[in-house]
Amino acid sequence: MNPCGDWESVDDIQARLSAENVIATPDQWARWRGHGFLPEVRQSGLGQGAGSVVRYSTGSADQIIKVAGLFRIKEKASFVGWELWWSGDDVADKWWRPTIEQAAQSWRRSIRLIDRVVEKDELDETRTDTIFDRIPASFTDQQPLSQALRSIAKSEVPTFLGIIADVALRRFEGDDALQVAGERSGLEIARDGMGMRGSTDDAILGKKLRFTEALPGVLRAMARMPKLPDTSRLFAGENLRLLNAARDDARNAFATITAFRRAVCWIYGRNAFGLGLAGWLADKSSPTVKATLVLGLMQLRRASNELLSSEEIADLRTIAERGLAQSMALRQLIQSHPSSRKLLNPKRLKLALSSEKHLAIYQAELSQLQLAKV
Repeated sequence: MNPCGDWESVDDIQARLSAENVIATPDQWARWRGHGFLPEVRQSGLGQGAGSVVRYSTGSADQIIKVAGLFRIKEKASFVGWELWWSGDDVADKWWRPTIEQAAQSWRRSIRLIDRVVEKDELDETRTDTIFDRIPASFTDQQPLSQALRSIAKSEVPTFLGIIADVALRRFEGDDALQVAGERSGLEIARDGMGMRGSTDDAILGKKLRFTEALPGVLRAMARMPKLPDTSRLFAGENLRLLNAARDDARNAFATITAFRRAVCWIYGRNAFGLGLAGWLADKSSPTVKATLVLGLMQLRRASNELLSSEEIADLRTIAERGLAQSMALRQLIQSHPSSRKLLNPKRLKLALSSEKHLAIYQAELSQLQLAKV
């Protein structure tokens, strides 16, 4: 091993790969380095007539393991390049810029479409069809919109799309747009369309995700988002810095949602805390959907000072992942003590977590159970 610690030898890397049961040959390393997935190497002479040695930057073994793992998932350089960028690695923009450009073009095209449909509606007051009838299926079939539309009744789709149109055209002003629309308010329809129906049902020690109360403010902030920068300016200077920061925030937010859902879904159910759609986005989003969300978060930061900081979002991820580890340990404990399942089961845990009073009762029962075993 290099005593200076600033490089790794071939033997160092191969020993590490062997310890991790990763198969990747030096020829593959060279090919991946050609893609820009690995750092450059340095060839140093050993003295006259003594030959030379190839030196790899410190961290090369970790990066090779990471790249090899991604290639095991999908043997496509385009997939690996995007995932490396998404994880925060500095890779050539050919692996991620086209996806961002495609998302930006789709964003602008969607707004132009909505603008045309709404303008025609306002010019012809005799129309009896709805905005849903006039928007082509190619628009409503896109993810995550199609997923959202499945969360509400068909009769409520025009109201939901109307709210989206007001936000997209920066005409949304607040509560007036969310008043009663038939049997349910626009606020309820918008909440459910965003997959947050269960956000009012579940609680931990009496605390709920107050998404419904926050929704009007969120929509107002979205309506204030400025237009996307031109493509020629999107990948330079401050715009590029904001784009990369939004990517990191989106990645950490997704990881937070995934960890939190895994920690609580075995107790509260699959749509715990109304995070079903958010969980779907976190776990199954395509690169194009992720790119769209990154652009949206970038523009939302320009429009609002009320968002959590990048540091706070990263801290939430740490807390959620720590909670997930504790939750899985508790679940393992329950599975390993079948005789105690009368007390150690999801239904009792959910009741215990509903308030501090119920938690105190539950803790007392646990103590009695432990004493009985002794």
